[in-house]
Amino acid sequence: MRCLVCDSAAVRPIGTSADWLAALPTSTSDERRGILARAGRAGWVADFVFLRCADCGFVRIDPQPDTALLGRFYAQYHATEKYAAKAPKKIRRARRRIQRLRSAVPGCSFIDVGCNVGFAVEAARIAGFTATGIDIDPDAVATARRQFPGCTFDTSDIAGFAAQGGRFDLVYCAEVIEHITDVRAFVAALSALTRDEGLLYLTTPDAGHIRVRNRFLSWDEVKPPEHLCWFSKSALRCAFEAAGFRIERFGLNMKPGIRMIARKLPDGDRTRA
Repeated sequence: MRCLVCDSAAVRPIGTSADWLAALPTSTSDERRGILARAGRAGWVADFVFLRCADCGFVRIDPQPDTALLGRFYAQYHATEKYAAKAPKKIRRARRRIQRLRSAVPGCSFIDVGCNVGFAVEAARIAGFTATGIDIDPDAVATARRQFPGCTFDTSDIAGFAAQGGRFDLVYCAEVIEHITDVRAFVAALSALTRDEGLLYLTTPDAGHIRVRNRFLSWDEVKPPEHLCWFSKSALRCAFEAAGFRIERFGLNMKPGIRMIARKLPDGDRTRA
């Protein structure tokens, strides 16, 4: 078995679903217990192993749930209501992030991949971008369209949207990649969406963080089937450099989360990345 990010053969099990379940708090108020209950109603049985690559630090569950099951699980996604309740705060925070990136991008087109109800898209519009958001949840997209008519929203998966040929100066992808089953296809689609010399801003939990590396199964970001894979900075660097990006920086974060800024290189520059 080989790593889905770096293709290393140094992939080893670090625990089973039974080990993970045993590490969960017994309280029914714990978010992970609620996720398990919803997954069970969607037909999911927690029977898997956690696999970690010793070379790049990428972790995933095996086997992964199938597309139909995930579709049932994400119908009326449980986190949307909680997220939507924080609108002013979320828009202000996203606007600050986007404004800091504004001068580093070659143009004014923006897309949020996994936009939910559209807060970052509206923040980008306020910051001067032509702003688009995509999400697979039709209810979230309908809400975004009602709230933010000055933006464009599409109910689409990333591969289908990228196949339409649109390219963007700033691609924003916050807390999405950890939900993905086909990591390579997702990274390739992010690359396809990003214009040459454009920027990608991506956040995800940090599986390589010192606070979680040796207690991975009890980490609160381990919540399958909502989260299916976990990246270290090394794993992200490997995945995105292979897809034609140069990592410009990882933001300082004392908590176990990654903020990555990467620039899409023109074809002729990739050998010098």
